[in-house]
This record gives sequence, C-alpha cells and structure tokens, in this order.
Amino acid sequence: IIVGIMSIVSVLPVMTWIRDMFYRHEDAGMYDSLSLGFALGTAEQWFIASSAALFCLVFLSAGGFAWGPVKVMAFYGFFTFNSALFSYFGQFFVSVVKDAKAAMILAGVYIGINNLFAGLIILPQQMIGTPYVVTYYITPVHYVFEGEIASIMDNDQRNVTATPNSAFYDFLIAEGKCY
Repeated sequence: IIVGIMSIVSVLPVMTWIRDMFYRHEDAGMYDSLSLGFALGTAEQWFIASSAALFCLVFLSAGGFAWGPVKVMAFYGFFTFNSALFSYFGQFFVSVVKDAKAAMILAGVYIGINNLFAGLIILPQQMIGTPYVVTYYITPVHYVFEGEIASIMDNDQRNVTATPNSAFYDFLIAEGKCY
C-alpha cells in the first residue's frame, strides 16, 4: 500500500503540469485529448513495469521467499496491477477536478477507502454479514493483497503458530480450527 500511496502522490503534481500544458497546446491546435491519453498511457506503462520489477526483485530477495518463475510472475503481476491502479487513479483525479488540491483530496479519500475496506483496518471476518461486505468486495486493492499473499505463500508448508490470546488465536478458536 505504501508504494501505491507514493505512486498516487507522485503522479499528481506531474499530471497537473501536463494538464496545464495540454490546455495551452489544445488552444493552439497542436494536440487533442486522444493523443495525450495515448502518450500518458504508454509512458506510464514503462515506468510502472520497471518500478514494479525493481521492487519485486528487492522484496522477494530480502523477504527470503521461495523463488520460482510462476511465483515471481504472479507476484509481479499483482504488484504491477497495484501500482497501475494508484497511478491511473491519480491521473484520473487530476483530469476530473479543477486544481491539484481537490485532486489530492480525492486521492486521500481513495487511499482511505482502500486502507479501510481492503482488509487492513477492518478485518475481512469482521465485515462478513454486515453492509460493509459490499465495500470489501468492490475495493480493488483487496484483490491485489490477496493475490500477492497467495502468490508468495503458494505451496509454503511452514507451520504458522498463533500466539495465545491474540486476535488470530481467538478467531481460530471461534471457528473451531484450534483447540
């Protein structure tokens, strides 16, 4: 989530400058919105792909996770999707509001909703059976987190020990999975 926040915050000032430049060039008859959209999408794809590759290389090496082509590509795919979500939503926010301050407010709301309902603050088991379950399932970052964790932990046979009196331990007892 931190890399996503950095992506959305770093794209806002750049996109604001590009939007202002676009308005000047559009008034002069030099560019249209289709050419700018194509240029932004193409340029952003290379940045997202290279930064995701660098992050995955460092993270998987430092984390001591098992390497395999399927695991690495799955984690890379989900992480790239996460970076793209935040970058493109940042571009969207700048393009739909008048100034950078309003775009930053929208970005803050987007980050807050993702943190709150993706399972980071409100745990998924606390949302099941409540109206919040809808927000859990429509929050795109929730799928990214599940994919990243599933791709890293696939075929990992290490035992996980629940600490007594922890929330995880109490959940396992309540579900009848631990005695």
